[in-house]
Amino acid sequence: MRQYVMRIENLVIDKLVYGGYGLTYSSDGEVIFVKDAYPGELVNVKIVEKRRGYSFAVVSEYLVRSEERVTPQCRYFKHCGGCQWMDLKYESQLKAKKQIVEEQLKRLAKLQIPVEDTVASDEIFRYRNKAEYEIVNNPKQSDIKFGYHSIESEKVIYIDDCNIVPKEFSYLKSMVEKMINSLGIKRRVFTHLVIRKTRKSDHVVILVTKIPMIPLEKDFIKLFKRKLPGVGLMHVENRNSKFALNGKLNILIGEPIMYEEIDWFTYQIPVTSFFQVNISILEKMLHVLKNQLDFNKSERVLDLFCGVGTFGIYFSPLVREVIGIESDRRAVKAARANTGINNIKNSYFLNGDVIDFLKKRVEKKEKFEKVILDPPRSGIGKEGMKLLKKLEPQKIAYISCNPSTLARDLTYLLDDGNYSVESVIPFDMFPHTYHVETICIISNTTEKNKGSRE
Repeated sequence: MRQYVMRIENLVIDKLVYGGYGLTYSSDGEVIFVKDAYPGELVNVKIVEKRRGYSFAVVSEYLVRSEERVTPQCRYFKHCGGCQWMDLKYESQLKAKKQIVEEQLKRLAKLQIPVEDTVASDEIFRYRNKAEYEIVNNPKQSDIKFGYHSIESEKVIYIDDCNIVPKEFSYLKSMVEKMINSLGIKRRVFTHLVIRKTRKSDHVVILVTKIPMIPLEKDFIKLFKRKLPGVGLMHVENRNSKFALNGKLNILIGEPIMYEEIDWFTYQIPVTSFFQVNISILEKMLHVLKNQLDFNKSERVLDLFCGVGTFGIYFSPLVREVIGIESDRRAVKAARANTGINNIKNSYFLNGDVIDFLKKRVEKKEKFEKVILDPPRSGIGKEGMKLLKKLEPQKIAYISCNPSTLARDLTYLLDDGNYSVESVIPFDMFPHTYHVETICIISNTTEKNKGSRE
């Protein structure tokens, strides 16, 4: 990688691509990724970074602007890195996400298959149930403030209100900042502030530090209880992980668990564990999976990266048995508790590594008719997909938050022709960003499995 500055004029933006950039081409056919540019726009650009075969650019002048642009409902939009497309009509965002999934499957997996229209979110503002703020390191300012990463650099900028999280989060953040500052606690103590809520539980505030306890902790707890009655307070000691909530949890006020209701199920969620941030989309995903996987009472289901058991528990009344595997110990404990809460007798959740678990199941020649696979952004990888293939399930539901790793992983599964993609459905879990959740249903095409389904 090398820094490079060059100006190119009269470029037409072709489409939006993963990463949020507008894509165009130079006169010699080189790909150029342009920040803050939408399809159909005519722009002059400045190349700011050149790599082998492609470049990154910023717009120096808009000659023709897209009619799909709208006024963004956030004054920080041009500075904060949280949203990329808030100034694009929502219908166009949905179309772009469908096109991105199609493009990634075609380019990386060589799959030219129909992708369904992106399923829209019921709410496109204030939809997130979790916010993760970082400490603002401004040497000119003594008071502690929390914000988000700037779109222009690694610098964290102050945000007093974010339009994709609940309004009350901004009030809680402001109150926490005032309490910390009133006690004179130093900025260097804190790294993150996380706020979470569910539809069934009250708010929880989580302060993250690199040290074992918050300075003046007793005074802070007393003040917090007085200023924010009914709000939970937790502390996470995270010395080196890049994931804010990885570390030792200290319970200061309230309980370290929340509850969420989805249809007729209640889920217990540890405050430091993963749970989907957009519940309306999660509900739609569950309904689609139920229809697409066509469960029956004779089947065993394998739930990989199961978290608190969201998918496995939801489908457990429809099948004979569910086995879930998850590396987060707290999430597994919650998944087991959730079987009791929901009176589920046929679901079992194990703590461990997914790859190690699959190896043991392959060695034992265990059979699962359906697999639900919900890996992190990095995907499951070649080894995981090859092991899944050896289990010979009838259907696999791959739930992906990264279409690039979805496409890569599909190449490992489809290479011998024993599996084929049945459907691809994008979901807008994250309105106003380029991120997209995708459900890919994959079917076993071998005669042996065809016979087992008849």
